[in-house]
Amino acid sequence: ALYGLPSMLNHSCDVTALKLVLVFFEKAMIFIATRDLEKGEELCHRYFDVEGSVRERRGESSKWGFSCDCCRCHFEANTLPFSDCGKAVEAAVTLFQEELRYDMRALSQAAEVKAEVEQKRWPLLQRLLSAVDAVEDAARASGWSEKELAWSLALVQKLSNAALWCLLTHRSTGAANGAIPYDAPKDPLAVRCKVLRRLELALRHSEAFGFDHLQNLHLLWSALEEVRVSVLARAAIQLKPQVLEPMVGPVPGRVPAPWSRVAGQEFLAQVQALGLRSFLQQEGGLVQVKDFLPMDLAQEMLEMLKDLAQDEWYLSENQSSVDAEHRFWRYEGQKLDKVKSIMQELDPKLHPRLQGAKYESGGKITLHNDALRWVVRPDECSDQYPAGTTVYRKVALIYYLTQDWRPEHGGLLVD
Repeated sequence: ALYGLPSMLNHSCDVTALKLVLVFFEKAMIFIATRDLEKGEELCHRYFDVEGSVRERRGESSKWGFSCDCCRCHFEANTLPFSDCGKAVEAAVTLFQEELRYDMRALSQAAEVKAEVEQKRWPLLQRLLSAVDAVEDAARASGWSEKELAWSLALVQKLSNAALWCLLTHRSTGAANGAIPYDAPKDPLAVRCKVLRRLELALRHSEAFGFDHLQNLHLLWSALEEVRVSVLARAAIQLKPQVLEPMVGPVPGRVPAPWSRVAGQEFLAQVQALGLRSFLQQEGGLVQVKDFLPMDLAQEMLEMLKDLAQDEWYLSENQSSVDAEHRFWRYEGQKLDKVKSIMQELDPKLHPRLQGAKYESGGKITLHNDALRWVVRPDECSDQYPAGTTVYRKVALIYYLTQDWRPEHGGLLVD
């Protein structure tokens, strides 16, 4: 088909105004503005993939019968090469092409034990970060605009992608023995946010709202949410909340815990009257319940978990640096179905997923974001949630079976 008006749009490698969306609806071609438009502003969109250097992009534009001289190409051809930032870009690209990409390949294919691999990961990450740091520092020192900074970062995007890979594929070696990997960053989450901000900025000024941009926005939002949860949780710890026993009076030297506390029967009555999520929202999102399960059922479940064979437990530990630092044993079998049915009654519209867990010597779990997504398995499906359905955690319920718990035992929950 031929489209008259769309055919009049010129190409630009700096597509921050329009995104082309092909919609097969009454043979329509739809363009979506990605930002507020100025009166009289020329509307452009990209004819081809605009990754790579100005030389590579002009090679593509020549196939369309022109040599692109959009604001981005003009900057990269006439300003960047004669600047300190241009020298930093050239040094970073050369370093990656001649050394770091081979180090990345060797690391991804390494067959050594995990600790030896981690000793190679962090020096590589540091070299990647240092090269991109030099580009950003030089661009900012030149007083360039956000766009010009973004275009400069786009030229070293492969290094930022490699740095993100190093962070996301890291499996902590310290979960069991407390060891710190060689040369590891003190705050991997802060480094991850820094890398993702750079990637988002570069993509925003090259392929705004394309797949890669949206994916990085999601990763950045998740990382920032992790930061928010960590800050709030640490603040709650510093308050020293009264959590020794939810049903007793004030404890000298402690402030009241910042969440509601109810007995089991009262909790069930409130849920029946208001609905589970409405009650939780009314109480600020977090409720501590004493004696939720009947005592005989709680005792039965405790004894069942104690008697499980070791091969019925699954070891859960870090798979990447995105995971919270943790190490504990998990049980997902049908022997918990009695409790699962009770939890299902709290909100029949939700899909219950219940696991048993135990912590042994060296076990732990650090502050973390409890959001979760999973796909319903055939053995847990229902009419409302067929196998293959993607579901997202709406409510987290944690039931403690530890008898005669004391603070010195550890395992204190702060949410």
